[in-house]
Amino acid sequence: LWVELPAAVDARRLFRLAAEQGVSLAPGVIFSPSGRHDHHLRVSCGYPWSARIEGAVRTVGALVHRLADEGRAAR
Repeated sequence: LWVELPAAVDARRLFRLAAEQGVSLAPGVIFSPSGRHDHHLRVSCGYPWSARIEGAVRTVGALVHRLADEGRAAR
């Protein structure tokens, strides 16, 4: 899945924070030769839905909200 995040959310930072929580995702910028898509991410969806995946999605959602709030506060 290709996910567009709020513009204030840096997907590379999200990647690092998610990894600290044991969640793997791919920042969109690594799929762009021009370095674009810094607020996009790629999420693998090859596994059936499970409680573990639901927890990971909730973790990423909470991190995105946190980063978006930080971005708004910095303005």
